[in-house]
Amino acid sequence: MQMARHEWSQAAKLNPANSTIANNYAYILYKLGENEEALVWYRNALKISPNRLPFQLNLGDVLTDVGNVKEAKAFYERYLELAPLSPTASSIRGWLEEYDQHNGLVKPRQYEETSSRSFLNRVQDFFLDIENQ
Repeated sequence: MQMARHEWSQAAKLNPANSTIANNYAYILYKLGENEEALVWYRNALKISPNRLPFQLNLGDVLTDVGNVKEAKAFYERYLELAPLSPTASSIRGWLEEYDQHNGLVKPRQYEETSSRSFLNRVQDFFLDIENQ
């Protein structure tokens, strides 16, 4: 994983305006537990491509993991605005409702498909993402 970190770091330095590289580098950082640095790169990816569906979810997931659920909620809501009929949308709606029911005092369960979404759901999200660009 450290080798992947190094390679994506180099790619990000060479292509600072490439949102996909920024997102992928952030993912590696997240998997290595470098959440604060991952947040910087996920935010960068969204700054470059604000309507990319996976970026909304990824940033929301890391924010949730670091305990910033209130801010994460905004990214999940944005995802639902962009793709209300996506395969992941109903799960996200479910935990947003749970969050609202607890007035934000209880960390809601992560939506079911955070890191293990099925291949089919990923393909469907990919095509929805292309349509939104």
